[in-house]
Amino acid sequence: MKYIHTVAIYLIVLVLTIPFYIADVFAELNDVRAKGSDNIYGYMRIDDNATFEARANITGDSLITSSQLKLGTQTGFNCTGSVFGLNNFECYVEKFISGVSTYILFTINLYNDTGTLEDSVTRNITVDNKAPAVTLFSISPASTNTGTVDLVYNIQDYAYTTSDITLCSGVKRVEFYNDSSGTNLVAYDNLYLSNCTVTGSKQYTSSISTGTETVCIKAIDNFDQASAITSCQSFEVDVVGPVIDSNSLIIKDSNGDELNYFSDVVSAAIVYVNITGDDLDKNSVTADLTPLNTNLPVGYEAMQATCGGTVNSVTTCYWEISVRIAEGGAKIIEVNASDDAANNNSVNINKDVGYDNTGPTATSIKTGEVASGVSYIRATNNTFIATFDESQSGLGADDITLYLKTSAGGLEGSVSDIGNYKAANCTTSSVCYWYGLDVNSADGNITMSIGTDSTDKLGNPVPQEYSFSAVYDSTAPQLTNLNVSPLYPTSLETLDITFSVADNSPTEVLASAMTISSEAFPKTVSCSGGAGNYSCSVSISSLNSQYTEGKLYLQAEDAAGNKLLSITDVIIYEATNETPNVFSVDSIETMPGKVDRRAASQVNVKLFVHPTLTSSAGANLLSQRVDCTEMGSDITGTPYLLNIGTSPYIALNLNKISSSDDDSDEVGNIDIKCKLYLKIQYGQKVYLNEEAEPIETEVELYNIALGEIGQAAQDKVNSIKGDISGLEGKIESLEQWNEIIGLICGIAEML
Repeated sequence: MKYIHTVAIYLIVLVLTIPFYIADVFAELNDVRAKGSDNIYGYMRIDDNATFEARANITGDSLITSSQLKLGTQTGFNCTGSVFGLNNFECYVEKFISGVSTYILFTINLYNDTGTLEDSVTRNITVDNKAPAVTLFSISPASTNTGTVDLVYNIQDYAYTTSDITLCSGVKRVEFYNDSSGTNLVAYDNLYLSNCTVTGSKQYTSSISTGTETVCIKAIDNFDQASAITSCQSFEVDVVGPVIDSNSLIIKDSNGDELNYFSDVVSAAIVYVNITGDDLDKNSVTADLTPLNTNLPVGYEAMQATCGGTVNSVTTCYWEISVRIAEGGAKIIEVNASDDAANNNSVNINKDVGYDNTGPTATSIKTGEVASGVSYIRATNNTFIATFDESQSGLGADDITLYLKTSAGGLEGSVSDIGNYKAANCTTSSVCYWYGLDVNSADGNITMSIGTDSTDKLGNPVPQEYSFSAVYDSTAPQLTNLNVSPLYPTSLETLDITFSVADNSPTEVLASAMTISSEAFPKTVSCSGGAGNYSCSVSISSLNSQYTEGKLYLQAEDAAGNKLLSITDVIIYEATNETPNVFSVDSIETMPGKVDRRAASQVNVKLFVHPTLTSSAGANLLSQRVDCTEMGSDITGTPYLLNIGTSPYIALNLNKISSSDDDSDEVGNIDIKCKLYLKIQYGQKVYLNEEAEPIETEVELYNIALGEIGQAAQDKVNSIKGDISGLEGKIESLEQWNEIIGLICGIAEML
């Protein structure tokens, strides 16, 4: 009973609520939408006649009037009879909308007969005012031999902003032109798509038989808004294949040297060929290289090449292979290539190669320093040169080894290895070079040799060792006894340089003095003598006329290339015609100070006049001379100077005094009148005119027989000994005169 009671209550509630349920469900709006004049739902132009549509349904209402269905609260809809079912009406209203550039929201309200709002729906309609854009356009392939290509594109359409790629009226059509002005349509693709992003392709066959054609693309949306024609691409109709240059095929080693000879010993090689064509498919280049290897390695029948960059339409392709032949002659190599348009070319190339199984023969070895047929080696930076008789496969630097050996400890017959060295490079004329080698050895003879471990490029060995002797000299020349004269040179003189050079090898000396002379430098210095010691001299003229502090460079280089550079400071003085006034006479002394009149009447008395000169600081005496012509007959012979300098001695021979009054007691004097002429260097100048300094004094005569002469003469002799260096002979002569005069005086007293 309880169950039946529950069911009864449920049925009563259901019956009471059915009217309310039916009214709520069947009073509604469906398919609310809007479109512009282009009939694209959801989109309109900026100024457009828009149509708003809805499906209305009110249960029990057989007619929906314009007052029951409104756009907003004012504009009423036109509704037609029920089509989809009981009381289901199709309604629409047209309204011109302007001034909107983005989108508008609209609301449709449904009322019952009593004016009560039954349903309300809000939707929007978007304004499409932007043309589509071509985001990608390409042509594939870029080169074709059929003229048919695929035009591949990507189109992006927009509504009113490019920041939203989901709103648009859709892409209607894609057009292709062969010019950017869009006047000559060559192809099109009708799409009529609502998609905003469209990717597609169009097959196109060119009307040209050969050459380049340009295709431009334009996109149009469903509002007939077209993109600008800015995307253009070109493709080539090519019916000519790549050109394989038969004459360019060359075989080289890893060093880039050409190989024209091979043997039955396997050799590494690189085969090169040039191919002309801007659109070469570099992955298509192959060659049949089996004729170059009798072992027929796998893959040589169609070996793919490695191709470099294309320069001026030419591409160099190469194959790294191993070569082994049984005999020389023409080898036919087939080369194949295709371009991007699938044009193919195949060429058979005849390559002549020689067969070589004979090793090279060394014919000479020398260093970079050779004098009189002798090769010299120094401690550092040596060059060696070896020549070979090799006219076939040629020489590789890595295959030639130079050996250096020397005596060990001076023991006869004992040798020691200095080192072995690979060549730096070998020329096509079979000459090999070694550069910059440092050699550590004692001075003496060194043996240079090429052994049988050296080979040509094919591995054929040198048949017999070849050796040659050289002199090792690691000692640089020594320069000694350098003398530069004159001491104070001017432009009126020649600078004479002498020196000695010590070196055991032949030596050449160059002089350079560009800072003090206008001569051409360097000058070769003249040297005489044999190896070990040379006497050298050189003269430099055209000296500067102005005062110049410069350098004299002497570079001595021996036959081994050891060098010595000597740098000497040299000053060139200005020669002037001015008359100097630099020196003065400070004091004058005579020896003897007095002369016995009676003795002077019997013999010519030797007299020394000793002036002392002073000068301005820095003055130098270049030369001196004396002139005593004012003394006339008071002297005999020519006066001369001893101890030239600021403390000279003037040597005079007095004439015999007249003896008419020998017995008188009258005492007189002898006047000394001479002039010292001085050539002077002072400051930056050498004076061409001499400075004259008068030397004037007197010597007293006395009549005392013997008297003071003995002691006075001895005093003067002692003074001369102390003041004059190197005048021992003169002093002895004076002492002898003193003894003679003393003897005469003694005889006179006895009488």
